Amino acid sequence: MGGKFKVLSSDQIYEIHAATLEVLEKTGILVKEPRALKLLDENGADVDYKTKRAQIPSYMLNEGIAKAPKTIRLCGRDTKNTLRVEGKRSYFGLGGSGIYMLDLDSGERRIATKRDLEEITRLADALENIDFLMGLIIPQDVNQKIWDRHSAQVKLHSTMKHSFTGALGEEGARDVLKMASLVAGGEKELEENPLFSFILCTVSPLTHDSRNTETAIELAKHKAPIIFACESICGGTAPVTLAGTLVLQNAEVLSAILIAQLVNPGTPVIYGAVSSPMDMRNGSIVLGVPEVALLGVGVSQLAQYYGIPLYSMAGITDSKIPDPQAAYEKALQQVLVGLAGGNLIHNAAGMLDKMITGSLEQMVIDNEIIGMVKRIMRGIEVNSETLATDVINKVGPAGNFLGEKHTRTHYLNEHDLSKLSDRNTREAWEKAGSKDIIQRAKETVKQKLRDHQIEPLETSIAKELEEIIRVAEKRSA
Repeated sequence: MGGKFKVLSSDQIYEIHAATLEVLEKTGILVKEPRALKLLDENGADVDYKTKRAQIPSYMLNEGIAKAPKTIRLCGRDTKNTLRVEGKRSYFGLGGSGIYMLDLDSGERRIATKRDLEEITRLADALENIDFLMGLIIPQDVNQKIWDRHSAQVKLHSTMKHSFTGALGEEGARDVLKMASLVAGGEKELEENPLFSFILCTVSPLTHDSRNTETAIELAKHKAPIIFACESICGGTAPVTLAGTLVLQNAEVLSAILIAQLVNPGTPVIYGAVSSPMDMRNGSIVLGVPEVALLGVGVSQLAQYYGIPLYSMAGITDSKIPDPQAAYEKALQQVLVGLAGGNLIHNAAGMLDKMITGSLEQMVIDNEIIGMVKRIMRGIEVNSETLATDVINKVGPAGNFLGEKHTRTHYLNEHDLSKLSDRNTREAWEKAGSKDIIQRAKETVKQKLRDHQIEPLETSIAKELEEIIRVAEKRSA
């Protein structure tokens, strides 16, 4: 549970909210999908069909926000992995947009494959601090017109945890929902126990494109969880100021949430915000910077203001390899956004090089960082047992607490017991081979991939998933 850290006052949050209402009422938003534009028109927006722009009155937006669920259950194939997403409850998971992988053996960057996705998914399933899955990479050795089906297939086979995934248009949404319903036991069962959340991005500034909006309409019909994510760039596709970026992404995401509620009130929607700055010195996007953490904290406070579950990011780096830069950039973001109570904190593990390269060893290192962050988030429990006056009085001056039952009882819960970090003496470290953290991480990857097993799908279901992909391949030809 987060919520201990804030960067915005209550007055500042309201100012951002008021500015958002002004933007949506005066400037409006470009909506390229005709059915969505018509829905907005019929429910009170001022729509110009020629320019496809909708100006949304405040009352209409507020009604849409009110219809969005405040709590969402996200499920895995194993019910023990169910996430209750609400308030300031935080979970950490993978990102999912890379096109390259760092080869585990050579350390060289290469094109990402479907086999990589399978290993990523199994490894993430095995890591105890990874609460949900995303692909980390988009496999480049499959038909890019239907990569969403290939990705869904791998996730359904290779993890018992909840997964975020993509859907390419209306047909893609239908296929992926069908694949998930086969595993869940039916459409009704999938709606009650969603195995997938679907990520759809807005287009900054202030645009909802045709494909993502048609996808949203199809998903909303089935009440599938939808993450509406704004990926604006401060100084490029959004104002250079952080407050201005918060206003812009707020307008984009809230208007997308409104459309989903107009399609099917009560559709589970998640506020997604993954904005980042532009380095004005060279025109590149920068991600491992303090501003990403500040935006993550700010949007956590905004989502809590609206009572809508949040998908934010922390754990991004601009470093090309697992190194000290990657470690400090990732840890700084994760601890701040975690303490702010961001709900679904993605990109927390495995990503390098501005989110275009995945790394198995970095996943293991990030799992370690997340474990430490979770310990910090738990804080210090103060009660009659933890104040320890009885044991202090028993041991008294000049004694020690090593052999006390109180120590045995509380040690595992009170202290971080990292598995990857080396906390031995130098002599013990040298005796063990003087291995650095990357070497230890690679060994952990190989051990997890060798030993961790996923409960297999029924043969008949696995064949049906293959058939859906075969038909999709034929349609896309």
